[in-house]
Amino acid sequence: FSLYNNTCGTCPEHTVDVNGECYHCQQAKCLKCPFDDLSKCEICEEGTFKYKELCVNECPPYHYVEIEGKNKVCKPCKDGCATCNATSCITCLDGLYFYEYSNDCISCTLPSQPIGDTCRECSVEGCAYCVEGDPDSCRVCKPGFNLLNGKCGDCPTGYFEDGLICSECDSKCVDCDSLY
Repeated sequence: FSLYNNTCGTCPEHTVDVNGECYHCQQAKCLKCPFDDLSKCEICEEGTFKYKELCVNECPPYHYVEIEGKNKVCKPCKDGCATCNATSCITCLDGLYFYEYSNDCISCTLPSQPIGDTCRECSVEGCAYCVEGDPDSCRVCKPGFNLLNGKCGDCPTGYFEDGLICSECDSKCVDCDSLY
């Protein structure tokens, strides 16, 4: 038993037993605090959230809520997430995009490009840079590949290599090495 308001008994909520006496937790919304540090909280009041060792009215930005015992606990989102749940990002921070194969938020760098809120890899084989907004159409092929109609590869009959692109032969020619 502990002493509280000159009466012996168990310590009520918002207090803790320290050497036989009941002391108030320092946080007003704290139901139970540790006896060795009254400024921290172990169990928060209903309607509040535990953030680190504090009881708060709402979780700070870039956090989600997880139930742990009697507490609703504020947990940090993964890096790059603006909003999230326990397993994935729901929205990304400004300037970041969902990686097309996961719910991770990343900066989107070439040869990948943002399509809506997703960073997509160029899907054209041999492509260095896709057409902006279209990961299925190439703009510039890698060395050793030639561009024709948004695809990369060898130039077909009726076309010749012209730098990294396939140019059409003169209409009088079936095949050629140059325009003339």
